[in-house]
Amino acid sequence: MDEPTANLDYGNQFRVMSHIKQLVKKGYLVILSTHNPEHALLYADKVLVLKEGKAAMYGTPESVLSPVIIQRIYGVPVELQTMRASWGDVPVFVPRFEN
Repeated sequence: MDEPTANLDYGNQFRVMSHIKQLVKKGYLVILSTHNPEHALLYADKVLVLKEGKAAMYGTPESVLSPVIIQRIYGVPVELQTMRASWGDVPVFVPRFEN
């Protein structure tokens, strides 16, 4: 799937990603491209990070997606935070604003 949530509002992004997660639970293999690191953190089993069209890193979201990598790929300094939700901890990247 090539950026299936592009141009969707927040609610519809969630609906599409939830539906994709259900397909995986049914046994489908899903290969999905996204520019949203949270999609990879929340839904992916494995992540392939591309930089200038070449494979830069591959592995689990937890092992691959770090603030250093996000800054290297997107050029934005971020912090990885954990938000507490009723169903568990949720990792999110937060932009780091320079003073």
